[in-house]
Amino acid sequence: MKGGDIFYSLNCAHEVDVPQPLLYSANPLYPEMRADGRHNIWDLDPSIYTRPAWWTIAFGWLAFFQLSDRQLDFTLLSAFSCTRMHYSMGDSGYRLSPHEMNKWNCIDRQLAKALRLLADHYTLYTMLPFEPWQFGYLRSHPRHGALMVCLDKARRWFPVYLARLSYLVAGAETREAQLVNYPSLARLYWIELLSSHGADVGIDKRWTDLLMDTTVASYAPVIEHASIFLQLVHEHSLQSTIAWLSVWCTCVVSLG
Repeated sequence: MKGGDIFYSLNCAHEVDVPQPLLYSANPLYPEMRADGRHNIWDLDPSIYTRPAWWTIAFGWLAFFQLSDRQLDFTLLSAFSCTRMHYSMGDSGYRLSPHEMNKWNCIDRQLAKALRLLADHYTLYTMLPFEPWQFGYLRSHPRHGALMVCLDKARRWFPVYLARLSYLVAGAETREAQLVNYPSLARLYWIELLSSHGADVGIDKRWTDLLMDTTVASYAPVIEHASIFLQLVHEHSLQSTIAWLSVWCTCVVSLG
């Protein structure tokens, strides 16, 4: 019991603090507003998503944010696991080498395409206001330190990308199971969907095989997720159910 409310943890082994409820239409992916009334994405710190927040229709997928700091250590995401980045210096400043920049941008575009395909095909509503390239890894920077900060920010944003993809895969598999007895309504299997409609960005069978080797589509209890708080009193009609979340990730439920 906390603050007069009763909570219980479902499949959630780590200690969590009860977060403040979000204001209506608030965006948990935006940094705090500055004194001038604007948001600066350079203030973003993805580590805040390791702490569970209250469920919202647009950002409930944050429950799938993985707590492991090794989720980029897979072949598909090898572009980000390099301990030393190669960069070049020209008249315009410091920038990633063309080879590494292409690798970063390639996986960035592939993940963005996969996210759009799954969300549209299965009519799953999620929101992600920023993409990794917006942190500036495609452009030159006047100082070496600025480039390193930019690369660190972009690299740390990819796990946020992957959390959204993990949620969409879970949603896709759920929709497919629901429609298995209704052939006329059945959807194209999500792996086939990606490989057949993502060729323009290099998504093929090899790419989906490498995706399956990551933890993105793994929902075993050994994969720790950030989890999420669900409200059982005055709950939203579209709120994810306890039963669904207990299968796919972890949640903390408010009974008060």
